[in-house]
Amino acid sequence: MIRRLTTFLAAAALAVTGTLIVARPALAAPEDYHLSWFEAAEGDVTGTYRNVIGQIEATDIGTDTLSEITNSSDLVIQPSCSDPLPPNATPLCFSAGDNSAEEWIPQGITTTNDATGGSASKILVSWYDGCSTGTQGTDWGRPNQGCQDGPNTDEAADKGVRISVYTPHVGYRNVLLVEPFFNSSDNPSFHATHMHAGGIALYGNFLYVADTRYGMRVFDTRKIFDLNEQLNPTNRPTNISDKTKVGRHSNVWYSHGYRWVWPAVGEWRRDGTGHATDCQGVGFPMKFSYLSVDRAARYLLAGEYCPSDRSQPGRLARWQLGSQAATSPASGIANGWAVDAFNLPIDHIQGGASVGGSTVYLNASDGASNYGKLWRYQVSGTSLTSGAYVSAARGCEDLSFDTWDQRIYSVSEYHDRRAIYYTRPSDF
Repeated sequence: MIRRLTTFLAAAALAVTGTLIVARPALAAPEDYHLSWFEAAEGDVTGTYRNVIGQIEATDIGTDTLSEITNSSDLVIQPSCSDPLPPNATPLCFSAGDNSAEEWIPQGITTTNDATGGSASKILVSWYDGCSTGTQGTDWGRPNQGCQDGPNTDEAADKGVRISVYTPHVGYRNVLLVEPFFNSSDNPSFHATHMHAGGIALYGNFLYVADTRYGMRVFDTRKIFDLNEQLNPTNRPTNISDKTKVGRHSNVWYSHGYRWVWPAVGEWRRDGTGHATDCQGVGFPMKFSYLSVDRAARYLLAGEYCPSDRSQPGRLARWQLGSQAATSPASGIANGWAVDAFNLPIDHIQGGASVGGSTVYLNASDGASNYGKLWRYQVSGTSLTSGAYVSAARGCEDLSFDTWDQRIYSVSEYHDRRAIYYTRPSDF
């Protein structure tokens, strides 16, 4: 039975007074769902990510916003997709190289509608580097599997996570996510961000990225470094040709070959120290496998993927976005406490989206050979009812609901079968 762990009346308070009042809910296992804001730079308990970013900016490295990085003439796009989607789905395609690559694997999706409520003028997709030769593989719940493909001889083995910033029918650019820190010489630097990035969500000026074991990392859409070698001063040179290095080396800035790098500004970390990859249910840490924004109810949703051989099919939790969440990352989650949480009715959930607080969409994958299923449920008291589904792509992943055009966006992950695509509520 679907179980709701708390009752939350803030929506009514907001409607009556215009002021959001958040009470601490009595969750059965609060450490499963409570999040705390964290922004200390690696190796420095007094410094913050923003301190490092400020010092990098002081070196005159160019800084762009999310909207600026697609205003160039060399965007890449492919006019058709190689794998048929379900008949109800409308595709947007990647380049031939990104569609066929086995090293980079797409996972999360969000749009600028999540951020502002306006049109989905830009779509963001997260990709993790499947070529992991270190210990990072265990951080997102799978054993270290080495390299699925690549890297090429001139590339690093594990470049972390990148974001495709996609303007529909125009093109897209890939941007590398990084984590800023002070190096052993107390100089600002950054390194690749190693996580599965199974879900992403824009809200206001910030991008939330699911970090499976720990919670969510946060990135500021106004703070993206442009390492174009022609734009930066000779006393702070950049090198986007060498794909083997990232960060500051001998006073030169590297980026694994990407023109843009996007530094984290903080993290929303879950409480507790238990291992969040075992799908053991209430009383154990929840994985953060996917993310989405419910603009109508002002929720941030996260859920966990669990295969069919686990003791239960996974959980989903929702947090109220703070009244200042659009402009202050530390105000993103109101009090850090989840509004509610549910046991999921089915397993293999790769994405979830809440609409108006009362409707929940769930994306269930079914391997590389079969179409997935996009389920729709209604929240009714303590249950999800009226389950219905339409076909989803093979390898369907994260979800994002576009309130402007009434579209349900997703992305498919398998190489040679990749596309951004959308369906509509009217398809059910």
